[in-house]
Amino acid sequence: MCIKACPTNALYWGTGYVGVIEDLCVYCGACVLNCMVDNCIKIERKREDGTTERFSKPSAVIKLAERCNSKKRFERVKTNAATLRRSRKEKDDELAWC
Repeated sequence: MCIKACPTNALYWGTGYVGVIEDLCVYCGACVLNCMVDNCIKIERKREDGTTERFSKPSAVIKLAERCNSKKRFERVKTNAATLRRSRKEKDDELAWC
């Protein structure tokens, strides 16, 4: 199931193991999520910020995705809050002239 789940066909069946062609792998984690055996496929990737992530269990893939998504959500809230404060201040300044 894990070999079929790979969107780039980076996995192959070896003698008793599943191999990964590193040049084709996009490190999406679909193979790990669909594999019936924990720790069968070990994925290691470097993020743009230089951190290294390793995962071989579905729970690890989900935790990594949630951590990335929570960082994005936090940045979005922070940006929106700054925009709302600016617009609120502009409205307060307009009302002060009345």
